[in-house]
Amino acid sequence: MLKVFRQKGVAKKVLWVVSGIIIISFGFGFGMSQLSDKNSDLAPAGKLFGKTVSLKEFRRYNADVHNQMLLSHGAEIERLLPYMDMNNETWTRIMLVKEADRRKIKVDDREVIALIANQPVFQKNGSLDKNLYNKIVGQIFHRDARSFEEGLRDGLKIMKLLKPATPSTAITQEEARKEYERRNRKIQVSYALIDPTEFAKNITPTEQELKDYYQQNRDDFLVPDSINVQYVAFKLSDKTSQSQKESLREQANTFFDQASTTADFATAAKDSGLKVQETGFFNMEQLGPVSEWPLEFVSQLFSAKEGLLLAPVPTPEGFLVARPLSHAKAYIPDFTQAQTIAQTKFIEEKALELAEEKARSLQADIKKTISGGLAFPEAAQQSGLDVKKTAFFALGDYVPEIGLSEDFTTASFLLTNENNLSDVVLTSKGPVIIAFEAEQPADEKKFSEVQEDFLKTLEKERTSEAITTVIRDLRNRAGLESYLSKEKPNTR
Repeated sequence: MLKVFRQKGVAKKVLWVVSGIIIISFGFGFGMSQLSDKNSDLAPAGKLFGKTVSLKEFRRYNADVHNQMLLSHGAEIERLLPYMDMNNETWTRIMLVKEADRRKIKVDDREVIALIANQPVFQKNGSLDKNLYNKIVGQIFHRDARSFEEGLRDGLKIMKLLKPATPSTAITQEEARKEYERRNRKIQVSYALIDPTEFAKNITPTEQELKDYYQQNRDDFLVPDSINVQYVAFKLSDKTSQSQKESLREQANTFFDQASTTADFATAAKDSGLKVQETGFFNMEQLGPVSEWPLEFVSQLFSAKEGLLLAPVPTPEGFLVARPLSHAKAYIPDFTQAQTIAQTKFIEEKALELAEEKARSLQADIKKTISGGLAFPEAAQQSGLDVKKTAFFALGDYVPEIGLSEDFTTASFLLTNENNLSDVVLTSKGPVIIAFEAEQPADEKKFSEVQEDFLKTLEKERTSEAITTVIRDLRNRAGLESYLSKEKPNTR
């Protein structure tokens, strides 16, 4: 059915202009599969601004987010779906609509009609076609016209609510040029890593030291909520065609329908000639066997009751039908259980402290040596350090052996020919000392070619940042309590 969006080009022409700003993490239609029991409609989903939001109300807003994402992204939704979040976006929408209502922001019927009439997907020969509109709303959005239009009305309220946050002044060409230079300038540095693992070899804590460390850092040993999941995978091959993919989707849906009618998941799978697998226990910090599954789907599994079958979800490898087999609540293990981990953490922290202390001493020595005319590589080598040189890199680039390190990058880009040696910089690999080597300025000719698009990008970013700040502040004021999240840990 999504092919209608490809034919109409809706993803490029849609008037839902604010969607790219307020959708901070994407969301689409699997967020409520664990909440499909109609008898639970009056149960609370959470609280906003001190008032309860029922599951029924949450589902309605959830459906509105579905609609918004489909209007905004059209057929691209198929590609984005495995990476989308849902509950967070639904709460954001509820919060924004309630704030708009509190401010008495109104949207009249004419504005809603104008929005609908200007959607290419609802048009024939350039004009709104009511029959086509009703068909698409019913068959693709799975809504009645009234609820669909009220969702559009809420979206327009949100646009009016957020409009004052839009920056009133445009970015100048000079500001754009400086920002382009900052983002596209490249630098090359040399660095010396003081490896903490060399210090770890000589650290042997006593049992009492480990007990003291455990007691002082007890919360750090929390074992998060864990689940064991049963699932059936419908896998795509490398050469699967679009029609075969749709067929596989139908197989997954058919199996889901069949398995939903029986309490015995394994028997349903066996009757269908399918293999049931188990993940073993995992948690959100260590996903292990499910690291390639869509994160929103994994989150749903944690929220769902044991044995509740979740609707099929697309993954990069195909489709999944799964259910949580059993839950294990978060807990803090006692010292006996945590002793091995405590020893590892204790040694790592002490080794890092010693490495940082040594690095500061070496940096002072190297700085003196450089002031006497010796280059950094020779000075560092005299201090017994191994020096490495990076390739040219820009802000935000991955640096081999260092990785993505904001501190390393920031310190590097502060260096110049005159100020050519950094202080000690902490990275995930250990403390480093960095020295300036060379730079490559941004290509001015390239800037002149992309100037217009770059300016638009900066303006969108500025607007997005301003609106994100408004939403963040509103979230803090709203005091969201989501009952759809994981339960608080105990300390058994």
